Amino acid sequence: MTTVTISLPDSLNEFIENEVETNGYDDVSEYMRCLIRAEQKRQAKAQLEEMLLDGMALGEPVALTSEIWSELRQDAPAVADEEKAAHPETSHCAGHGATCCGKHHPAAE
Repeated sequence: MTTVTISLPDSLNEFIENEVETNGYDDVSEYMRCLIRAEQKRQAKAQLEEMLLDGMALGEPVALTSEIWSELRQDAPAVADEEKAAHPETSHCAGHGATCCGKHHPAAE
């Protein structure tokens, strides 16, 4: 693991320390990792939305039938399992929107 050192004004440091203490993070590093993961998810979602809009602008639309949705639902667990296996360090954070994981933000579930 790489170590990163940052300089912060006292007010930001106090804010971070308060977040760590009040939200049950183990330490500042865990809090920062969760913030970075949330930003990665936000950017991935924005990219997906852009790709979807681009796709909608191409060609004729295709109707999504109940059969297609059924097939997607069947495939989704396997795709999720593959993603968890590929990234075990972040799989516990999946599905919590902008927060890192339910252990720190149970209200987000």
